[in-house]
Amino acid sequence: MLSETSPADYNWLCYIYLADIEYLPPPPCDEGQLEWISTARLTDIPTPATDLAIYDYVRRGEKFVIDAVFDAELRLVQLMDELSGQDLGHFMSFKN
Repeated sequence: MLSETSPADYNWLCYIYLADIEYLPPPPCDEGQLEWISTARLTDIPTPATDLAIYDYVRRGEKFVIDAVFDAELRLVQLMDELSGQDLGHFMSFKN
Protein backbone atom coordinates (compact mmCIF):
# COMPACT_ATOMS: atom_id res chain seq x y z
CA MET A 1 0.00 0.00 0.00
CA LEU A 2 1.08 3.57 -0.70
CA SER A 3 -0.18 6.54 1.32
CA GLU A 4 0.43 10.04 -0.05
CA THR A 5 -0.21 13.12 2.10
CA SER A 6 0.34 16.86 1.78
CA PRO A 7 -0.78 20.03 3.58
CA ALA A 8 -2.40 20.92 0.24
CA ASP A 9 -5.70 19.22 -0.62
CA TYR A 10 -3.83 16.10 -1.73
CA ASN A 11 -4.24 12.90 0.28
CA TRP A 12 -4.84 9.42 -1.04
CA LEU A 13 -4.25 5.69 -0.64
CA CYS A 14 -3.14 3.37 -3.42
CA TYR A 15 -3.44 -0.40 -3.04
CA ILE A 16 -1.11 -2.46 -5.22
CA TYR A 17 -1.88 -6.04 -6.22
CA LEU A 18 0.24 -8.54 -8.11
CA ALA A 19 -1.41 -11.02 -10.46
CA ASP A 20 -0.56 -13.26 -13.39
CA ILE A 21 -2.84 -12.39 -16.28
CA GLU A 22 -3.20 -13.32 -19.92
CA TYR A 23 -1.66 -10.74 -22.24
CA LEU A 24 -4.22 -8.32 -23.65
CA PRO A 25 -3.54 -5.23 -25.74
CA PRO A 26 -3.71 -2.03 -23.67
CA PRO A 27 -7.18 -0.42 -23.80
CA PRO A 28 -7.82 3.07 -25.18
CA CYS A 29 -7.21 5.81 -22.63
CA ASP A 30 -8.20 9.50 -22.53
CA GLU A 31 -4.90 10.31 -20.80
CA GLY A 32 -2.62 9.09 -23.58
CA GLN A 33 -1.28 5.97 -25.25
CA LEU A 34 -0.95 3.00 -22.89
CA GLU A 35 1.68 0.35 -23.48
CA TRP A 36 3.09 -2.66 -21.71
CA ILE A 37 6.78 -2.29 -20.94
CA SER A 38 9.34 -4.78 -19.73
CA THR A 39 10.74 -4.48 -16.22
CA ALA A 40 14.15 -3.85 -17.81
CA ARG A 41 12.79 -0.56 -19.23
CA LEU A 42 11.34 0.78 -15.97
CA THR A 43 14.32 3.01 -15.27
CA ASP A 44 14.33 4.31 -18.87
CA ILE A 45 11.03 6.18 -18.56
CA PRO A 46 10.06 9.12 -16.33
CA THR A 47 8.91 7.46 -13.11
CA PRO A 48 7.89 8.98 -9.77
CA ALA A 49 10.07 8.02 -6.78
CA THR A 50 7.03 6.39 -5.15
CA ASP A 51 6.64 4.06 -8.14
CA LEU A 52 10.35 3.19 -8.19
CA ALA A 53 10.12 2.13 -4.54
CA ILE A 54 7.02 0.02 -5.28
CA TYR A 55 8.75 -1.68 -8.23
CA ASP A 56 11.68 -2.56 -5.98
CA TYR A 57 9.42 -4.22 -3.39
CA VAL A 58 7.44 -6.09 -6.05
CA ARG A 59 10.67 -7.28 -7.71
CA ARG A 60 11.82 -8.68 -4.35
CA GLY A 61 8.40 -10.17 -3.55
CA GLU A 62 8.14 -8.21 -0.29
CA LYS A 63 5.11 -6.62 1.35
CA PHE A 64 5.25 -2.88 1.98
CA VAL A 65 3.42 0.10 3.41
CA ILE A 66 5.01 3.21 1.97
CA ASP A 67 4.29 6.64 3.41
CA ALA A 68 5.02 9.49 0.99
CA VAL A 69 4.89 13.04 2.37
CA PHE A 70 4.65 16.00 0.01
CA ASP A 71 4.97 19.72 0.75
CA ALA A 72 2.32 22.32 -0.13
CA GLU A 73 3.74 22.55 -3.68
CA LEU A 74 3.41 18.75 -4.02
CA ARG A 75 7.15 18.10 -3.97
CA LEU A 76 8.05 14.79 -2.36
CA VAL A 77 9.89 15.51 0.91
CA GLN A 78 9.85 12.12 2.68
CA LEU A 79 9.50 8.48 1.66
CA MET A 80 9.36 5.81 4.37
CA ASP A 81 8.53 2.11 4.65
CA GLU A 82 6.19 2.00 7.64
CA LEU A 83 6.66 -1.77 8.15
CA SER A 84 10.44 -1.70 8.54
CA GLY A 85 10.97 1.97 9.41
CA GLN A 86 13.41 2.17 6.49
CA ASP A 87 13.98 5.60 4.93
CA LEU A 88 13.46 5.22 1.18
CA GLY A 89 14.91 8.63 0.34
CA HIS A 90 17.45 7.07 -2.01
CA PHE A 91 14.62 6.65 -4.55
CA MET A 92 14.00 10.41 -4.40
CA SER A 93 17.47 11.16 -5.79
CA PHE A 94 17.08 8.83 -8.82
CA LYS A 95 17.09 10.81 -12.07
CA ASN A 96 16.13 9.32 -15.41
